[in-house]
Amino acid sequence: MKLDKSLIVVDVETTGLHPERNSVLSIGVVVVNRYLLKTVKREWQVRLANPFEIFRGEYRRAKKVHGIPTLRALFGGQSVDAVTSELYDLLAYPGSLIAGNNVGFDYAFIKRMFEQAERKNPFDYHLVDLTGLAAVHLGVVSLSGIAQALGLDEKRYTKHSAIGDAELTADCFIALLKMIQQKDRFSDERVEEIGKSAARIAVSRLIEKQEKAAAIEYMNEHSDKHGL
Repeated sequence: MKLDKSLIVVDVETTGLHPERNSVLSIGVVVVNRYLLKTVKREWQVRLANPFEIFRGEYRRAKKVHGIPTLRALFGGQSVDAVTSELYDLLAYPGSLIAGNNVGFDYAFIKRMFEQAERKNPFDYHLVDLTGLAAVHLGVVSLSGIAQALGLDEKRYTKHSAIGDAELTADCFIALLKMIQQKDRFSDERVEEIGKSAARIAVSRLIEKQEKAAAIEYMNEHSDKHGL
């Protein structure tokens, strides 16, 4: 299977749910190329620009999920300006789309980071959402449920880390897109089979009709000869 565009699969860990007042603490990126192969795997730790965020209740709730230590959030990462510069240099190439699980959330925070750094957002605003694809083709929407439905072992990935979730999401995309391709191939083969079957039936009926017509003609000829 070959995609028309490569996928930049992203996941962010944040201090809360609102990009206008919360911040990114880490970003995981896995690039899936047009041949469904993973070509880039990177993670960035982002230093808090506003240290007073650690006193908010939403920060403490978010920390229970991602587990990033407060000291690392305050002093261990790179600045927003440095991270956006590296993101731009590494990933801003044509023919690619941001992708993820519930990717609108991640993209909103990445877009906000570029605004804070006063840089032009280099990414296409069209997004590829694993959640929507999985809802249609698998009937599940959570990353854990999607992985389970596709037969992926979650224990191989670091849960609730940016790079762990980004890689799991990338592998889910690869497995799901291959599954969709198999379905399409089966559908094409089934359509072809149905077409051939319909053609055979049509030919059979035509032959039957011709044979009946020939039989009637034969009977009519012999009836005329014998004065019937």
